[in-house]
Amino acid sequence: MGNSKNVDQIDRDYIGWLEEQTNKLKSRSFSELDIHNLVEVLETLIRNEKSEIRNLIYQILVNFLLIDYWQEESSSQDYWREEIDNFQYQLSNKMTTNLKNLLDQELNNIYAKARRSAMRISKIENDRFPQQCPYSLAEILDNT
Repeated sequence: MGNSKNVDQIDRDYIGWLEEQTNKLKSRSFSELDIHNLVEVLETLIRNEKSEIRNLIYQILVNFLLIDYWQEESSSQDYWREEIDNFQYQLSNKMTTNLKNLLDQELNNIYAKARRSAMRISKIENDRFPQQCPYSLAEILDNT
């Protein structure tokens, strides 16, 4: 990450460094910005946001699959529905057009992982769970 003086400052007082960079941006002191480290921090934030969104979708899908295909464990359905509501609420606070586009591209991969988890949790043969995601992105995101 950038020169060692800036790295030391970031390590010592990350929030202070962020506030300093924010103030420099607000005052249009662009030449004083720690560009290298700012870019690195922003890229990390982007990766973390995407990862969190993928994880929430994954959790929703696992719970959908357990509710829809594991009738033998119907006593847990209220809990799984509550979990879905919670995950959908978290998603609603983070969702943007760009993140929806990302999910459109990655839904099948996320579903495949969720399907494997649902099979492991339920110990149900894989032919009971659909190979392709049976849920639209609108259904997954809907928290009404």
